[in-house]
Amino acid sequence: MLDDNAKRSGYRLLQYLTCYSLWIGHSALWFWIILQTRYTMVGLAVRLGLGRWTIATADKGGMLLLGVSWLGGIILLEDYLRKGVNNGRLRARTVRIFMFEAIAIGIVFGLRLLLT
Repeated sequence: MLDDNAKRSGYRLLQYLTCYSLWIGHSALWFWIILQTRYTMVGLAVRLGLGRWTIATADKGGMLLLGVSWLGGIILLEDYLRKGVNNGRLRARTVRIFMFEAIAIGIVFGLRLLLT
């Protein structure tokens, strides 16, 4: 039989493996959301009748801004999830993150529906 300390250590390890698996999954999903946002914003710019140079400049600058935001976001996300393991609130924090992701996906695809 494992003693109580070994059980807690194994459970903690499992929580950290879950935490970092979620972090990788959320990071990939946010990257996909950013790519979809780019596609939607270019479509919006075309719909507004902006010139091709304006669209290209906004596209490149927007991707730079979104990319830096994504990088900062995944750093904050890792900290948020890791603290969730320490506080025992990983599940609640994951649900909150999924809610933000669902809202972001809803906004992007809602705008895309308006463009068609």
